[in-house]
Parts: sequence; structure tokens; C-alpha cells
Amino acid sequence: MWRRIFTSVISGKFSLIADLLRKRRGQPDYETVWIRVIAVFLFVTGVMNLISSLFSFSIVRFELLEDALTYQLIMGSRIMVLFSGILALITAPALYRRKRSAWIIAILLLALSGIGHLGKGADVEESALCLILFGALLPLYRHCSVKSDPLRLRHGGLILVATVLFLTAYTIAGTHFLADELGLTRGNYSVWTVSLKALLFDTSSFDPQTKRALLFNDTLLLSNFLSLITVLFLALSPVIMRSIQDPHNQPDNDFTRDFASRPVSLIASSPSYLHFYRDRGKGTGLVNYALSRRVALAVGNPVCRDLEAQAIGREWLGFCREYDWIPAAFQVDGPFLDYLISEGYARVPCGVEALVDTAGFSLAGKQKQNLRTAVNRGTREEWLIRDFGESDWDDVKGLNDRWIGQHGGKEKSFGMGSATSSYLAETRTRLLYSREGVLLAYLNTFDLKRASIRSIDLMRRNPDSPGAIEYLFVKEIETARDEGFARFDLGYSPLAMV
Repeated sequence: MWRRIFTSVISGKFSLIADLLRKRRGQPDYETVWIRVIAVFLFVTGVMNLISSLFSFSIVRFELLEDALTYQLIMGSRIMVLFSGILALITAPALYRRKRSAWIIAILLLALSGIGHLGKGADVEESALCLILFGALLPLYRHCSVKSDPLRLRHGGLILVATVLFLTAYTIAGTHFLADELGLTRGNYSVWTVSLKALLFDTSSFDPQTKRALLFNDTLLLSNFLSLITVLFLALSPVIMRSIQDPHNQPDNDFTRDFASRPVSLIASSPSYLHFYRDRGKGTGLVNYALSRRVALAVGNPVCRDLEAQAIGREWLGFCREYDWIPAAFQVDGPFLDYLISEGYARVPCGVEALVDTAGFSLAGKQKQNLRTAVNRGTREEWLIRDFGESDWDDVKGLNDRWIGQHGGKEKSFGMGSATSSYLAETRTRLLYSREGVLLAYLNTFDLKRASIRSIDLMRRNPDSPGAIEYLFVKEIETARDEGFARFDLGYSPLAMV
């Protein structure tokens, strides 16, 4: 099993990850092992290409090769081996993670390296290794199923097209105007042929005789190489959040309210989280999740019917595998929890939800003394509870800023809403005022019809008004009972009963 539990801050928002489910470490399948072995050898091949292109040289083989190939073509092969070695070092880690784009690039690099080793010095040994790896990797295409970042892939394609167009124009113009300085004899060469060879890293036709011609020759190779490196990094880069976030693809509010089974599932349906929809029909179910680096954290149970929890869970795990993410889950229970455990995930308790049975709630008993004191004080001082209105925002903001300043100076946002005027207006927000019109406390709640729960989200109080939040709690619990809710959720309590 993993030795490490995810307790790091994710996306700068997570103060604690609770009820976390993590995958037990299992043995990789046969094909994955082979891909990783080939990725290691690809890295070794990259190092070998660098050493071979820079230092390896056999006079005997070179003399034999020189009878069949021109000197310029031999040196062009050495440059190709050098560049393919550098690209192989970049590609190997992505191939180890089974990226499909890395498979395509690795196949091309191994083929070019094999040919280049033969062309630069008849290095049969190095060429044979490249071709063996090529043959071993070729049938593993379908097992390299991890996708690359779609946004960066599009950017890479645009950069590649723009670079090719620019370099084509640059090469043709430079070859035409600097023909004499490049050692090209008028009438004995084709601009198109020489330009195409230059774009393919073969400048063997050039014999620079001036500083300007030498600069043109060097910038061609450098520009080609830098454009390849840029495109390669974009093609192999991991997925970033904004690449898969569709602002127009947000959950249906009515569906979410009807089928959310935990408070955090309702909160995570906001646009600040990512949402995975099932493919079988719009609105049949979704998983709300947060993404940081390679960790995809499902926040709450899937919003769906109980019978569909396993199906949507299976599709979400498959979706995570496509992007090589590490799936985890936060505050889940019921069928979804049972399914994840059956798939080999381990439950790590990190806290509990504080649920009040509204039918059995009373202020009797010694343990409720502080609640009775708060209620008596509120009754005596004629505290007033009313709904939030836009005109109350200045009072709420002042109280909220004071509260945050006394609790770390930063708003916690993971698994919670944000104290904004629009959010408080959308939810059921209750304000507690003193007889003099001073805001003493506020809280907002939302209802889970499916679970017959009214749940608290944000709660803030004036530190100079002891008992205010307790008074508000009691009144809201009694109101929830009168309105037919079976339970009142006071929120998640991190590290309680752990």
C-alpha cells in the first residue's frame, strides 16, 4: 500500500483531506512492465545517441561508408542522431507513463536513430538496438492509452504549422538570396530541393563562405530544433485543469438538488470544481472532483440514483486512467464507497459529520446547559433572526472579514462555499441581529431532499457576542424539525473520533 496519505494542499485550497480513499499498490500488468522496460532502454538509447554522435568514430568504417555516401550526408546523419538522442531523453519519462503521444514519438525516434547510426558510421550495434526496441514497442500501441493535454496538443499543432510555414519561407528566401555565399552554383541546384533538405536538418548542400551565410546556416538548425523541442514538450505535457474545464457544461441545479446524497456533493457542484458526466444521456449522473498535478479527488458521492453509483464510479475511474491520474475520494459512503473498496481502495477515516436527529432534539440535560444559556440570553436581549438581503452585505462582509482575520487570514474554500453576496443570496442565509441592529452571527444552509437533511455551509459569529452562534443553531434545528427534515447537519468535523 502507499506509504503516504494525501495530506498536501491541493490547488492551494485544501486545508485537510478527510475520508480519503486511496488505491492499494497492485502489480502492474504484463504489457505495462514491458512498456516501462522499453522506456528505460529508450532513455539509455538517448544517452547512447549523444555519446555516439559526439565521440564515437571509426576510421575503417568511415572509409568504407565514404565510398557509398557523401561526406555531407554522413555528417547530416550524425546531426540527426544527436537531435534524436536529445528528444529520446525527453520522451522516455512520458513513455514510462504510457502516454500515447510518447509512443508515436518514440517509434519515429527509434526508426530515425536506427537509420542515422547506419548513415553516420555504419554503427550496426547501435542500429540493431534501436530496431529491436522499435519492434518490441510497435505492438504495444493500444496499451499506451494515456491521453495528453488536449489544449496543449492543439497549441503544439498550431505552433508546428506556424513554425513550418515560417521556416519554409525563411529557408527558401535565404537560399535564394545567399546562394553564392552558401557555396551554391547557380543553375546546378534546385531551391526547393535544397530548402527541403535544410528543413529536415540536412544542410550538407551548404558551404558557408561568409559570416552572414554561416549565421543563416546555424539559425536554420537551431530554429528547427527549438520548434521540435517546444512541440514535444506540449505533446507530452500532463493535463492542466483549464484544458478540461468547460464553463458551459455545468450541472443542472434541479438535478443536483434532487439527487445529491451528501452536503459536500451539493457544494462541489459549483463551477469552481470539475465535473465528470456519464456518457449515457445528459443528467443521469456526475462526479464532482478537484484536480492537482496527477491527483483527481472525487468530492462527495456521485450525484445520481443509488443503482447508478457503481456504473458512474467505474466510468470515472476509467476516465482517470485515460489521463494517468491518481484517483481518490473525499467524504463518500453508501454504494459508491462499497464499490471503491471492492476495487481495492482503502478507507482512511479523518473525521465525522455532525448530524442532529431533529425529532429527538431537546435542550434538556446537563450537557445542553450552554445551549439553554444562549437561548435564554437571546430571548432576554430580544435577538432577531431574519433572511439575508442585498442591503445586508456590508454588515456581513465586515463580520466575515473580522472572522477570517482571527482564523488564519484566509478563506477556506475546499468543501465549502464562498462568502459572496451572490452565493449567500442563492442559498438560505439567516442573520442574527441584536436589538440595537448589530449583526451578531450568520449562517447559510441548503436542503438535501433525497436524504431529508438540512445542512450548514458557512457560519460566522461576532467574537464579542458569546452564545450568538449557539442560539442561531438551536433556532435553525427547531425550524428544520418543523419543516419536516429528519436530520440537521452541523458540518464536517476534521480529526474527530480518529
